[in-house]
Amino acid sequence: MRTVLFATAVCSIFLFSCKPTIPTKDGNVTINSTGEDGGNVTINGPEGSMNIDGKDGNLTMKDDKGNEIQAGTGASDANLGVAVYPGAKKDESGGMTMKQETGSVAAFTYTTGDSVAQVSEFYKKELPSASVTTTNADGNEMHSYNLDEPKKKVMVLIMREKDKTETTISIRTEITN
Repeated sequence: MRTVLFATAVCSIFLFSCKPTIPTKDGNVTINSTGEDGGNVTINGPEGSMNIDGKDGNLTMKDDKGNEIQAGTGASDANLGVAVYPGAKKDESGGMTMKQETGSVAAFTYTTGDSVAQVSEFYKKELPSASVTTTNADGNEMHSYNLDEPKKKVMVLIMREKDKTETTISIRTEITN
């Protein structure tokens, strides 16, 4: 047991106090770490970089071509491609965005105290050409809006479980350049 604890301590000191460089056939990969309580870890390599912010629960991966993935509380829903239901609160875990040369993908979850019917009316106006599916089984209600256009795909899932006081809104979009 002491050997395992010692090995763990040595690895932690190495990873969080040093800047190890790992040689690869395409160049060196360098790991930089800051912060004592999770902080930041940045990995730089010949193909780009990845930043992990453990303190705030964020993950950012970026390459030299401008492709980027953000996940966690730092992900922005500003370019979601569809309006968020007014007054809805973003889930505390954040969301996910992916930006590439060809377009973008985003996924976020929100909650509101309003009913599924109220939220559904909003998205009926917001996405008038979307196909709509509604389900009500054992008091669990769900409405799904699917928009499939050549350069824009949107899925909005609105649901409330029986005996729950909040409606969940899950939005996934894919925008093609």
